[in-house]
Amino acid sequence: MSRSKKADTSPAVLLARAEAQSKCDVLESAFIEQMRAKHILDSAWVREHPFAKGVVSERYPRGRKFRFDFAFIPQMIAVEVDGGTYSGGRHTQGKGFENDCRKFNVAAELGWTVLRGTGPMVSSHELVETLVRVLRVRLGLDKTPPAS
Repeated sequence: MSRSKKADTSPAVLLARAEAQSKCDVLESAFIEQMRAKHILDSAWVREHPFAKGVVSERYPRGRKFRFDFAFIPQMIAVEVDGGTYSGGRHTQGKGFENDCRKFNVAAELGWTVLRGTGPMVSSHELVETLVRVLRVRLGLDKTPPAS
């Protein structure tokens, strides 16, 4: 059973979306501060980087409108901060999860390495530590790949 557009614009749904966006902004801001603390310079990354405009198909004649939360373009490393993973956010719902799968598959086809993190992974600094290890390998500063 599909949802009507009217249900998608109800005050409760709009409020839930606004709250989720606010939490995501808090997580992304925290991640930015962690990158600064690790001396990952602002000039090294961009936010909301569109990466698949050139991937055209019959369904998407003008290309996909996919974007990464953070991108290290020369190294082709992207970082996605997925908020709401424990509160039923978009990334854990059927359609949102499916769209994320498509997005990350296209990214892989284009040669991107995508790191994903949840709120707890940002809070514990796990995501930024992973990014540091991956960047060190990509930049030739470490000879061994990061451990899983």
